Amino acid sequence: MIATLKVPSFLKFPRGGAEEELQRVTKRMSPLAGANIAPPLGVTHTVPNVLASVPWDSQWKFNGNGNDSVAVHHLTNNNSATFTTGKLGGATGATQLVHSSNQFWSIADPTALRLGSNDMSIALWTQLASKGAYVSCLLSKGQSSVGQVEYGIFYENSLDRFRFTTWASGAGDPQYVTANTFGAPSVNTWYFIVAQYVGETKTMKLSVNGGAFDSQARTSGTVASSATQLCVGNYAWNTGVGLSYDGLVDDVRMTISEQGGGAILTAEQVAALYNNGNGTEQ
Repeated sequence: MIATLKVPSFLKFPRGGAEEELQRVTKRMSPLAGANIAPPLGVTHTVPNVLASVPWDSQWKFNGNGNDSVAVHHLTNNNSATFTTGKLGGATGATQLVHSSNQFWSIADPTALRLGSNDMSIALWTQLASKGAYVSCLLSKGQSSVGQVEYGIFYENSLDRFRFTTWASGAGDPQYVTANTFGAPSVNTWYFIVAQYVGETKTMKLSVNGGAFDSQARTSGTVASSATQLCVGNYAWNTGVGLSYDGLVDDVRMTISEQGGGAILTAEQVAALYNNGNGTEQ
């Protein structure tokens, strides 16, 4: 005869059983959202997407085109930029930009991407094809005919570093933060860059590959907010060949909000985007 074991009440799952209890535990463990946590055998659950709360204004995946997948900020292809295997998106998942051909992408005055005193985060993947004897621009917003520049992400050849720069109204007083914590990038290697601007403290921040942020507060001036073009792969102030980029760009994301409006990516969100060097489609 097989004895029946009675489970004491203090060992039982409350209310809806194991699956419901697991969901309650998962919510209590929300700081670990995005982690690879295996559920008990026979029980399934969904780990919350920590990126779902980010108020994205634009995402350019460059999957064979320059379309914005979250808004209407579709980019124009200048000088026949091509596509190649990306960090994400397969065989045509990244745009390939050739410096000597002055290839870049642009859009005239996306008003939602004006900075001023707002908060902003930019996240993108890139691969340098060369380190020429020139500064090259990954992304920027400005226009000489308007007399304004707002912000830009650059590879500074003289420093062998990535750099994030902001300008005060009237295209003056450029101030910047340099990715010294990460150091020198290599060619033909994918890098994940996050640039942030904290409007309340006027602080510029820059991280590479999900690492620690270098930060620098502006000591004077307020960043411009202007009716100017945005460019990927060239300096928007003057889109000549001089500062055009040489390399690959993939999965460019931007979010701008009023101060405290959620545009400053958290450490957890940056880690989710970097995803141990694999990137994410989330």
